[in-house]
Amino acid sequence: MRARLHDATDAVADERQPDWARLAAELGYCDQAHLIRAFKAAIGMTPAEYVRRSIGDSAHAPEEGLE
Repeated sequence: MRARLHDATDAVADERQPDWARLAAELGYCDQAHLIRAFKAAIGMTPAEYVRRSIGDSAHAPEEGLE
Protein backbone atom coordinates (compact mmCIF):
# COMPACT_ATOMS: atom_id res chain seq x y z
CA MET A 1 0.00 0.00 0.00
CA ARG A 2 2.82 2.44 0.78
CA ALA A 3 4.12 2.18 -2.77
CA ARG A 4 0.70 3.18 -4.14
CA LEU A 5 0.55 6.13 -1.77
CA HIS A 6 4.05 7.19 -2.77
CA ASP A 7 2.90 7.02 -6.39
CA ALA A 8 -0.11 9.14 -5.43
CA THR A 9 2.03 11.87 -3.85
CA ASP A 10 4.24 11.92 -6.95
CA ALA A 11 1.23 12.10 -9.25
CA VAL A 12 -0.38 15.06 -7.49
CA ALA A 13 2.78 17.01 -6.75
CA ASP A 14 2.52 19.12 -9.92
CA GLU A 15 -1.26 19.18 -10.37
CA ARG A 16 -3.45 21.93 -8.95
CA GLN A 17 -6.71 20.01 -9.50
CA PRO A 18 -5.99 16.30 -9.82
CA ASP A 19 -8.68 13.92 -11.04
CA TRP A 20 -8.95 11.87 -7.84
CA ALA A 21 -11.26 9.22 -9.31
CA ARG A 22 -8.90 8.64 -12.27
CA LEU A 23 -5.88 8.54 -9.98
CA ALA A 24 -7.59 6.09 -7.60
CA ALA A 25 -8.42 3.76 -10.50
CA GLU A 26 -4.90 4.01 -11.96
CA LEU A 27 -3.36 3.12 -8.61
CA GLY A 28 -5.66 0.17 -8.02
CA TYR A 29 -8.01 1.58 -5.39
CA CYS A 30 -11.64 0.51 -5.62
CA ASP A 31 -12.80 4.13 -5.54
CA GLN A 32 -11.82 7.71 -4.74
CA ALA A 33 -12.97 7.44 -1.10
CA HIS A 34 -10.69 4.44 -0.53
CA LEU A 35 -7.69 6.39 -1.87
CA ILE A 36 -8.51 9.39 0.31
CA ARG A 37 -8.92 7.29 3.49
CA ALA A 38 -5.66 5.42 2.89
CA PHE A 39 -3.82 8.63 2.01
CA LYS A 40 -5.00 10.40 5.16
CA ALA A 41 -4.16 7.43 7.38
CA ALA A 42 -0.61 7.20 6.02
CA ILE A 43 0.26 10.83 5.27
CA GLY A 44 -1.76 12.58 7.98
CA MET A 45 -3.74 14.83 5.68
CA THR A 46 -6.15 14.46 2.80
CA PRO A 47 -4.79 14.48 -0.75
CA ALA A 48 -6.36 17.92 -1.31
CA GLU A 49 -4.59 19.30 1.77
CA TYR A 50 -1.35 17.78 0.49
CA VAL A 51 -1.79 19.49 -2.88
CA ARG A 52 -2.57 22.86 -1.24
CA ARG A 53 0.54 22.59 0.93
CA SER A 54 2.67 21.51 -2.02
CA ILE A 55 1.46 24.47 -4.08
CA GLY A 56 2.01 26.81 -1.14
CA ASP A 57 5.55 25.51 -0.63
CA SER A 58 6.43 25.84 -4.30
CA ALA A 59 4.98 29.34 -4.41
CA HIS A 60 7.52 30.38 -1.78
CA ALA A 61 10.46 28.44 -3.19
CA PRO A 62 13.28 30.51 -4.65
CA GLU A 63 13.57 30.72 -8.41
CA GLU A 64 16.07 28.30 -9.87
CA GLY A 65 19.46 29.95 -10.04
CA LEU A 66 18.56 32.59 -7.43
CA GLU A 67 19.52 30.54 -4.37
